[in-house]
Amino acid sequence: MATDQAERLAAGRRQRRIDAVPEALRPSVDAFADFMMRSRERARRAGTRPRSDGTIEAALAIMRDLARFLAGERGKQDWALTDVHDVEAFLAGSPRARKRRLVVLGQFLRFARSRKIVLLDPSHGLTARGPASPERR
Repeated sequence: MATDQAERLAAGRRQRRIDAVPEALRPSVDAFADFMMRSRERARRAGTRPRSDGTIEAALAIMRDLARFLAGERGKQDWALTDVHDVEAFLAGSPRARKRRLVVLGQFLRFARSRKIVLLDPSHGLTARGPASPERR
């Protein structure tokens, strides 16, 4: 008889990541988590590869880190105030994780744009390689 212990533990981990997001930015991250869970269920029904719990939790951790960065370092309490300079500064904080972070930010910002949370996607046009250094130009 199988239990749903693993699913309950994963739900708790997801909720802890969402709860760690600053209050003003939390509803959008919570909606994004719901969107990812619905997408996973849709992928399961369609027979395609659904996101794993670890993938969803990693995405929520990146969103938590970005929200904390925006609120703490940049003093922004609304996703609509996020600009390309904020995203670049966040990505520069961990250059080795830039590609993964950029993928998740792109997913979230496309979701946010479709829900009219942001008007423009500040990650659009950014690359995983980062800004060109003066000697590479």
